[in-house]
Amino acid sequence: MLFVGMTGSTGDAYKMAMAAGAKDTLQDSAPLITNFVKALPLGNGRDLLAGGPALWINQDGVRFTDESITDRNAILQSQPFKSIKQGYLVFNRKMFEKYEDNLQDLSEEEQKSMKGIDEMNHHNSKEALKILDRCVKSNQGNSLFEADSIEELASKVGLPKANFIQEIEKYNSFCQIKEDREFGKKQDFLVPIDEGPYYIARLDQSLAISIGGIGENRQFEVIDNQWNKIPGLYAAGIDSAMQYKNIYTINLGGSCCAHCVNSGRYSVKSAKKYIDALD
Repeated sequence: MLFVGMTGSTGDAYKMAMAAGAKDTLQDSAPLITNFVKALPLGNGRDLLAGGPALWINQDGVRFTDESITDRNAILQSQPFKSIKQGYLVFNRKMFEKYEDNLQDLSEEEQKSMKGIDEMNHHNSKEALKILDRCVKSNQGNSLFEADSIEELASKVGLPKANFIQEIEKYNSFCQIKEDREFGKKQDFLVPIDEGPYYIARLDQSLAISIGGIGENRQFEVIDNQWNKIPGLYAAGIDSAMQYKNIYTINLGGSCCAHCVNSGRYSVKSAKKYIDALD
């Protein structure tokens, strides 16, 4: 897993709360996890790697979900990978040229700073193909391969050929009739993989941040495992943002920022009431 985002996000508030006996809600927090290929520069989380028109195949050479789920919520892209051993991205050159034209040639440090995620208006298909060709040759992490045939593509990563070929043929047939009869993928994302060169990439995950982790009540008082408040202890900001539970509803713009402002304001009000009661 690749860790990106703010270098200062080290979980200090969470660790302090746990040391004080707080309820641990980290397992139910909403992690911002997107797909990435180690051989390629980091994308913006809404590109070909995120699914959309591409094809996802598991370790058995079988398709396992609707790849266009990120059209509803970009953060959903990591969820189907929790139920498989390994996932692969299958695409052809024509598809990469069209859907990865915003790929930027960033250093590893620039990627970790989320520059590639923030700057989304870069579009240059020729540059994207140059990056693809270079990355296939260097193949960092043994994660990206090119082939002239589907059969050869399966051999590159050791997938069962019969399953793999059958899945590609079935998927292309869905694209021809504009109906995904297996997972209901949207018509706009049904793009056939019908001509080479073909590519397959191992999909790993990158983690930007986890939203939530500290249990609290509606007064922003930290609670313990029995849901009893810990007197005088309050949590505000992103560490206490547990309104999402597992999936960040990024569709509701500004909701996390609003929580940070609101929790900061009202945790202080609650703390003042507590201090006044001590007099």
